Amino acid sequence: RRFLAKGHTFRLQQSKFNGKVEKRDPPRVLYGTDILGQVANLEVIFGKTQEKPSGPTSQWKKKSIFFKLPYWEFNLLCHNLDVMNIEKNVCGCILFTLLRKYHLVVREDLRAMKIRKELWPLPIGKTCPATSFTLDKKKIEIVLKSLKGMSFPNGYASNISRCMDLKNRRIFRLKSYDNHMLLHDLLPLAIRNVLFISVSRVLVEFGSCFKELCFLVIKISKLDKLQESFVISLCHMQMVFPPSFFIVMVHLVVHLVE
Repeated sequence: RRFLAKGHTFRLQQSKFNGKVEKRDPPRVLYGTDILGQVANLEVIFGKTQEKPSGPTSQWKKKSIFFKLPYWEFNLLCHNLDVMNIEKNVCGCILFTLLRKYHLVVREDLRAMKIRKELWPLPIGKTCPATSFTLDKKKIEIVLKSLKGMSFPNGYASNISRCMDLKNRRIFRLKSYDNHMLLHDLLPLAIRNVLFISVSRVLVEFGSCFKELCFLVIKISKLDKLQESFVISLCHMQMVFPPSFFIVMVHLVVHLVE
């Protein structure tokens, strides 16, 4: 929500997010000169048992060797995010969420944060109520059979049917490009009749943002609009999925258009 415009209605909503009003501005963009100033005197500590550094520059563990290049400090972009790798991890998160029930510990976290009361564990027998984003066994079979039965033009995608395990109701051995195509086109088709429309709409919206980002040609004038679409889509996902869904790779999505 930090990346939304000031006064946006999502900034004021509490129960659907983390229970707080979001008043912070977006994080300040760090350019090469700013980063070099923070890592110039950085002392590199090797080993997992070493004490972690603290302070405003504690996010840095080492100074990049690329700063030895005379022009690197003045690059507008000193990092490169692998879109395909992010898609692979994000798609894996979505599939895991749809095909697996969330553990009791996750529900207890929601209770501790005092949000999403409808997902709190029940006091009797420590059972968990059903969610709108988790598929039951019958619906999982429908999704897997849909994906297994799809036929594609030559070169469009690999043989995804071999990754569908109907007996154990799971998906395995997906390649990066398989996740790419699932997120863009295939998953929205497979889930449209088995999920609540509030969930399927969010996933279709999210996949559409990635699909537009991966076009062969993108007009510079549309980049700001695309960035806004990603932010809004992530906020919609926050309103559906629990906080444990948002691993680092999901958070990186907000920086893809930068």
